[in-house]
Amino acid sequence: MKTKVLKALLAKSGNVCAFPECQQELVTKKNLFVGQLCHIEAVSPGGPRYNPASKDDQRNEFENLMFLCYPHHREVDADEGAYPVSRLRKIKSEHEALYEGHEFRVSAKVISQIERESRRFWLELVKIQDSWLQQDNIISELAVKIDVGNSPIKLFQDIQDMVQHIQTHTDILREDDHNLNEEVRTYVASLGYSLNRYDDASVSENPFIHRGWETHNLILQNSFVELSLLLLQAEVRYLEEYLKTHSGDAMAQKRFKAVKQKLEECALAARAD
Repeated sequence: MKTKVLKALLAKSGNVCAFPECQQELVTKKNLFVGQLCHIEAVSPGGPRYNPASKDDQRNEFENLMFLCYPHHREVDADEGAYPVSRLRKIKSEHEALYEGHEFRVSAKVISQIERESRRFWLELVKIQDSWLQQDNIISELAVKIDVGNSPIKLFQDIQDMVQHIQTHTDILREDDHNLNEEVRTYVASLGYSLNRYDDASVSENPFIHRGWETHNLILQNSFVELSLLLLQAEVRYLEEYLKTHSGDAMAQKRFKAVKQKLEECALAARAD
């Protein structure tokens, strides 16, 4: 969770729960944070209003977060039908509009407390995952696991590796479709049928010639390029912010230089085309 996101959320909170007409303080006069950070779309599968189409970094951005008191946090998470994403976004928007121009400022101590609670969330996620993997019907070797110990830099690298992994398998499917026509011809011939009419058919008539050519060679290839570029941009943006407060992190500095160079190479390649 980014410190600047927490500061922005608190600044626009008015120091009260975002639930309509609730006046429960988030930070007490003794500088103790008693509110709760609510994800509009849950961080992990199975959570309230989880959206599998969103990305991990999106789920922890300003637009997906709001502060509620404990009772109202429990209420909105317990009844997703009454509190869908659209309604919570409206509640958040209207609440922040009320306190626009009256920013609430908090101390570093409060921010640290919220960050500690965020760390506790990730630890709880580990417990949930471990409990799930211990079920008798789960084959742990085949389960998709969440590595909460991954650093953001390692996470970006793992995402790029996964993109490459998926692209490798789509290349295999492309090759299969490329060979499909010849495999059909061979099979038809093995059954004793003449191939004259089959071979005389035009490309537009034969569904096995150039099967999925446009999808394999244009749509998927371009999509992988665009996805890789988006990930590189996201990593550069992340490291720009991270290094503002962690300038002594030599590994991050090295990674920052490498990723910027890669992004520049991609930009030059695109210009050359």
